[in-house]
Amino acid sequence: MSAVSLSDNTLNINRSSYNGTSSEKPARGMLFTLVQRNLTRATIVAVDLLNHSKRSRHRVYCVDKEIKVECHYS
Repeated sequence: MSAVSLSDNTLNINRSSYNGTSSEKPARGMLFTLVQRNLTRATIVAVDLLNHSKRSRHRVYCVDKEIKVECHYS
């Protein structure tokens, strides 16, 4: 089993990316794409979001259900 940690810092996403919706959308998209790529039954994925929204959690939840993995939020 392997582990991956994803955050704005590890992806070099600047905090100013969340100042407006036009710059926030690509930043969230990049993070979500990497979550999708890394999320498997054999990988633990830790995601740290600067501006954690319900929509982001729901998107990850839907991917979890599709792959049939367990997801924990804190």
